Amino acid sequence: MRFFLLPPLLLAFVASYPATLPAQQASFSSSLQTEWAAHSLWNDGNAEVAEYEGTRLIYGKPRPHTHHLITVKEDFLTNEMVKADWPYDGKSVFPVIKQNAVATVETENYPYHYMSSVFLPVEKPTSGAIKLTTTCHEWCGITTREFIRPNGAAGTTRQNWMSYWEGQGTGKSSPEFPEGTVFMEELPLFVRMLQHRDSLTFPLNVVESQTTSKTKSQPQTTSYTLLVQDPLNVLPVPYGTYNAEEYWTITLRGQERTLTFHVERTFPHHLLAYSLGDGREYKLKSLERWDYWNFAP
Repeated sequence: MRFFLLPPLLLAFVASYPATLPAQQASFSSSLQTEWAAHSLWNDGNAEVAEYEGTRLIYGKPRPHTHHLITVKEDFLTNEMVKADWPYDGKSVFPVIKQNAVATVETENYPYHYMSSVFLPVEKPTSGAIKLTTTCHEWCGITTREFIRPNGAAGTTRQNWMSYWEGQGTGKSSPEFPEGTVFMEELPLFVRMLQHRDSLTFPLNVVESQTTSKTKSQPQTTSYTLLVQDPLNVLPVPYGTYNAEEYWTITLRGQERTLTFHVERTFPHHLLAYSLGDGREYKLKSLERWDYWNFAP
């Protein structure tokens, strides 16, 4: 595989070219692949473990760290909305795709630990995540959140939280979001399930990241315009180098920042790299499937 450097004027043209293509207006639910979560790949009991070279701003400085996305199918208890233990013996269960995002970020003071878990119903993935849990902890304290949406993005959301900050403490609320709103933590799954085609675009409301130390009864929501683009440039990541015809670029443009995701064209559309427009950047370093449940306590 050989690559060539483009002259500056041509690079400038390439960067602006995709924006000139006619937009294919769509909607949130009609733009997702309903078969992605139901694919037999997820039935082998193994988890997809993707490791990324990450960067996150803390104290105003970029902090390099390792970031993991763990994606696995599991059976959920209908009444408790948690993973069901075997044997089921008549328990009411339904399948979900779970994705954990895990990172520990070192600073000159002390480490910060972040984790989120998103749960997507296999039988109706276009409804959006039905549950999100997050935790952020460092030497000052622990903050956790739980969002429950039994009917997905179109239904009522219940939030429970525990924070070490004064005035936040422990509480619960029923935040209201525009119909079709997704969580920021949901996006690494969401972009992989899209019906990828060049110039596909639609508006998307996103709940800003909840994997932080502070909490609100009504989390902030931002309006973005999502656009799928057929890239023209080579994408180098630690895991490998991808030609333009081997991946898609998905951007979410808001008033204050732009989020960018690069996903592999072939199923299961691995997430190769992404940037959240606030100093968080991730590039795929390794990828494997393994039975990590055998190591659970």
